[in-house]
Amino acid sequence: MLSNIRATVLPVLKRSYAAADGSFEAYLAKKDAMSGATKIILPDEGKHLPAYEKPATLYYLFEQHIALTDGSVIKRYSQYPRKKIVSLQDIRSNVIYNPYRPDLAQKKVTSSSVDKFKEKFKVASADAADNAQVEAADAEGDFDYDNMDDFLDLLGTTDVTGETKETQEAYVLPDPTKDTKRKR
Repeated sequence: MLSNIRATVLPVLKRSYAAADGSFEAYLAKKDAMSGATKIILPDEGKHLPAYEKPATLYYLFEQHIALTDGSVIKRYSQYPRKKIVSLQDIRSNVIYNPYRPDLAQKKVTSSSVDKFKEKFKVASADAADNAQVEAADAEGDFDYDNMDDFLDLLGTTDVTGETKETQEAYVLPDPTKDTKRKR
């Protein structure tokens, strides 16, 4: 290939190699381009990204089942590759293991997460019992109809039968004689 390059071109090629890119691949690419060979495309390095723009490293997460002292099980994801862990961290807040702590005296001994859930949502069953009492009072005829008129007025009916009132139209047509446009 060097035989194809004239002696006068070689110093120019060396000067352009020194001035531009300092890699040997760039020098060979320029030399081959001068000799008429196929052009070598060099891979781009890409620009440098600062640390805050780089994507976060995603580690593998293992599914773990944490067994607490009251028997309840919590599912969580961690990088630690173990299926089941028996945790003793909740011993400090358990009545069985700390019977002399005064703030734990109100709690039940069986205060698992399931029991807490049942305790939290037992109000719904109490509301159902209250509704049963109201329905029983309605069947006996003890319902107070004095306040019913206020509710029926809000609904737009006249009485318990559900007949609608004869009222004016809800939408009032604009008067064409009045100009509704703003003056600028």
